[in-house]
Amino acid sequence: MSEDSGGTSVASSSSPPSPSTESEASEDRDAASFEFTVTAMLDQLMPPAIPNDRVFVDVYDRVAAADALALSDADHFRRALGIPGTGSIDEAEAETGWGAETIRLHGSVESPPERFAVVVGPVSWNEDAADLGGGVASLGEGSDFARNVSARTQLRPIGRPLRVADDGGVLAASSSTDLLRGWLDGSAEPLGNDDRFSTVARAFDERGVFQAAFIDGSFDVDRRFEDLSPERRAEIDLPEVPIKETFDLVAYGVVERDGELGEVIAWVFADEGAASRAVDQIIVAASADQPAAPGRTDHSLSTFYEIIDIVASGRAVIADVAYTDDGAPGSVTHLINVDDLAFVHP
Repeated sequence: MSEDSGGTSVASSSSPPSPSTESEASEDRDAASFEFTVTAMLDQLMPPAIPNDRVFVDVYDRVAAADALALSDADHFRRALGIPGTGSIDEAEAETGWGAETIRLHGSVESPPERFAVVVGPVSWNEDAADLGGGVASLGEGSDFARNVSARTQLRPIGRPLRVADDGGVLAASSSTDLLRGWLDGSAEPLGNDDRFSTVARAFDERGVFQAAFIDGSFDVDRRFEDLSPERRAEIDLPEVPIKETFDLVAYGVVERDGELGEVIAWVFADEGAASRAVDQIIVAASADQPAAPGRTDHSLSTFYEIIDIVASGRAVIADVAYTDDGAPGSVTHLINVDDLAFVHP
């Protein structure tokens, strides 16, 4: 028996849904003609309904990323559907009804307990998925977000049911029935409608980014210390933070320049004025060797990246960077996790 946490419940059924006839938005989606851009992928991804300190968004052109980043089909399958671990994915492929090698493009929004994913390719969901009506089906039984440890699978490691839909051959999966229905009928606004995301997406697309990640949330240098008493907080000596302007979205995108991999890094600020002022501040922060949190390894953005160009673009600052000998795709994520000075503000 599943632990009911509210939401839509489903019993087992052998009748799959027919989303292509029920979705009002189906005429706008066509997997066969869907080409990768960061903008196009964000237009398919739904923001979480439950507030969270940070939201993580990934989009991939699988073919380009597989060649450039040496990611296997199984790697992409796991990233697309949020499956932990390594090794065989045979069980998960059987439950979804399609194989990892068929993925062309994928994107996801991670904000526990919510997750939303989109997959494009010659794929379709398992016909044994239980029909919830309105174009939505379910892999697994129970209410939205309900855990059922006795029903764990490789695809659903805590037994939580996965809601799925197919619109024009574009597949979506979510832990939330309402998010999927909003995606299908167009009533939910996608991330692409958020001008913070769209500003960065345009810059990334102009540069030919084929894989991008966004971190949306607080970058306040005091974020880690909010639960400390005033006395304990006063004992922590933090270095001066070079970036004085507040930002709430950081993103990076992987590109190929003259046969070499590189990245584009973006910070999004409150307005154009703040972004303009922040350019010089980011340059200073990029070479600051002291981390923002005590006890962290001493390094800086310049440990992993060389800034080729950095400009304000609307409310965003966009930096074109090359890798140093220590750099690699995704080093931004590491820098954010250690509160590097280039990714915190007062």
